[in-house]
Amino acid sequence: AIWSFTVVADVRKILFLMELMFFRTPLVDSYRDMLERNDKDRTMRLMGLTRSVKWVLFFVMFLPRLAIDIVLIWLGCRWLVATASFGDVLLNAMALEFLLLLKDLFYTAVVPHRDKL
Repeated sequence: AIWSFTVVADVRKILFLMELMFFRTPLVDSYRDMLERNDKDRTMRLMGLTRSVKWVLFFVMFLPRLAIDIVLIWLGCRWLVATASFGDVLLNAMALEFLLLLKDLFYTAVVPHRDKL
């Protein structure tokens, strides 16, 4: 049950990010309108996304994560049910949690601090 809650929490996080990206981020007509540049403090502000960028983000970022979560909840629950002893269940649950959090580890290790949200 705890493994299912963990995956459901990850799915809810994905759905929240999808809501931010698709419904709360304004739709703009061209790529030029997406960013607003401020030369004074050398920053850029996202003003909106084009429809094509939103679809690319959906197919490249959100859809694979949802598919991975669905496969992990299915296979993970089957794997945990098939485990014989309680100690092995805990060990396998920790291994599944590691798989789920691996993307966050890569993000923390690879993306520079200035580019993180």
